[in-house]
Amino acid sequence: MDRETEAMRVDDMFRVFGELVAYVIKNKADLVLVAGDLFARVNLRRETIARVLEWFAQIHEKLPQTRFLLTPGADELFVRRDGALVLDVREAAEWEKKPFRYSRRFLAEGASVVAFAVGEEEVTTASDRLTGLAGAIRLDQSDPSAVERAFEDADVLLGGLDVLVANAGISLRRPFLAITAEEWQRVVAVDLHGTFYCAQAAARRMMAAGSDGTPRGGVILMTASTNGLVGHPFYADYNAAKAGVIALARTMALELAPHVRVNAVCPGYVLTPMQQAEYTAEMLEATNRKIPLGRHATPDEIAALFAFLASDEGAYFTGAAIPIDAGETAGGLASRDWTVREG
Repeated sequence: MDRETEAMRVDDMFRVFGELVAYVIKNKADLVLVAGDLFARVNLRRETIARVLEWFAQIHEKLPQTRFLLTPGADELFVRRDGALVLDVREAAEWEKKPFRYSRRFLAEGASVVAFAVGEEEVTTASDRLTGLAGAIRLDQSDPSAVERAFEDADVLLGGLDVLVANAGISLRRPFLAITAEEWQRVVAVDLHGTFYCAQAAARRMMAAGSDGTPRGGVILMTASTNGLVGHPFYADYNAAKAGVIALARTMALELAPHVRVNAVCPGYVLTPMQQAEYTAEMLEATNRKIPLGRHATPDEIAALFAFLASDEGAYFTGAAIPIDAGETAGGLASRDWTVREG
C-alpha cells in the first residue's frame, strides 16, 4: 500500500470515529462495541492510537457509566485502567507476526505442527492462513488447567510431541514506580508462569517411557529476550519474567539431560507491525542507530534459529541462552539509554 492510500484509509477511520463519538455522546449510549477488525484494517501508529484514545477519553468523561465491549482484536490492543481504555502492547497479539512465522518455518521443514493462540479468531482462521497445519487450539497459558487440556488435545492431533516452542508473552511499557500489582501479576503470569506450565506439560510427555522403556526425548525451546540478560528501563516486570525464563531453561536442561534439550532464545529488537505501531519512524531510526548491524531483526530470522535448535544440527545445544540481537548486548548497548526519564 502506498503512503497516499494508507493516509486516506486512516483519514476515513478518523472521520467515521469522530461521527460515532458525537453520536454516542448525543444519544447517551449505554454500550460501545469496539470491533477489532477496525484496527486490523489500518496501519496503527502512535499518533493514530493517541487520537483514538482521545475519543475514548471524551466518551468516558461525558458518559462515565458507558460500558465498552471489546471484540477479539480490540481486546488485544486495549485494557481498562481506572475506568478508561489504554493501549496494551501485547506480544501475545502477534499471531500474524511471530507464531505464524515460526509455524511456517517448521512446516517448511516437514514437521507436523499444532499452534496455540489466545484469540478465537486466530484459531478459527489458522488453517486458512497456514496450509498443512495439524490444528490450532485456543489457550491462555497463564491458566495451568487450560494448558493441560490444550496439551491433551494436541496429543490427539499429533500422536506425540517432539518439539515445544514456548513463545507467548506480553509486555507493558511502564516506569517502575508506575507498575501496578495487577500489571505485574499479569505479565509474570503469562511470561513466566505460563512458560513453566507449557514446558512442564511438554517435558512430562518427553520424559515418559517409550516402547523400549527409555524416555521418548525431545526439544523444548523458550522465547526469552535480551531484556532477561541486561536491564532495560520501563519494562521491570517483563525483564524479571524473561530472566526467570532463562533460569528455568538452564535448570530444566540440567535435570532433563540427556533425553530432553532445553534452550532459551533471546531476541533483541524484532521489526513487527506491532513494533511499528508503537514506535514512530524517528524512534525506530534512533533504535537502529544503537544496534551494531543498524537494523531490527525480521521474524523469519528468529524462526530460523528456532528451527536450527530443534534440528539434529543443533543437537549439542542445551542449557543455552542465545542472544540473536545484531550485537546489541555485546557492549551493553541494550541499556545505554538507562538515564532516560519518563514522567
